[in-house]
Amino acid sequence: MSALSQKHLTGLKNLQKSDIELIFQTADNFKDVLQRPIKKVPSLRDITIANLFFEDSTRTRMSFELAEKRLSADTINFSASGSSVKKGETLLDTVRNILAMKVDMIVMRHYSSGAANFIAQNVNVNVVNAGDGTHEHPHPRPAGWLLCPRKIWRPERVELLNHRRHKTQPRSRQRYTADAKNGRQSKSMRPTYPGA
Repeated sequence: MSALSQKHLTGLKNLQKSDIELIFQTADNFKDVLQRPIKKVPSLRDITIANLFFEDSTRTRMSFELAEKRLSADTINFSASGSSVKKGETLLDTVRNILAMKVDMIVMRHYSSGAANFIAQNVNVNVVNAGDGTHEHPHPRPAGWLLCPRKIWRPERVELLNHRRHKTQPRSRQRYTADAKNGRQSKSMRPTYPGA
């Protein structure tokens, strides 16, 4: 299986066209898995993922946990309430203590903008941003692409994601309701690709 062009998924700005194609291809393959009686594959067997939620969440946390379990990953869940964070432990110290338990990947949600990038620059494991402050919430955007009809959003037409709208491009009737100023999801829905 191919890999993304970057080690961390902290936002969508730096994704390449090949990354988008890989996301589509992988998602298409997993659609079949979800139709099976046993909805589990060994893709992440022997990989330990730490879900670090410094901010309350229901849907995002459950979505990541379910996906990790269906990919056969071992997961540990952390929430800031009731942890040493309440006693003043720094974000980086908390993450390093968790990584000392031989964790292979971090999924992190944090109330401070830029927290995911900060951690990605200071650790040696993959970091996935599950939302940070008023920055991006990168995983809903690809999910939205997958809900659109393929004639509108196809991997070979990634240029549709750019700011420029060409006369030949079909308009999507899909609408999003979100807090455009502060909402992470609305920021992740904006076109953010190189050359846009």
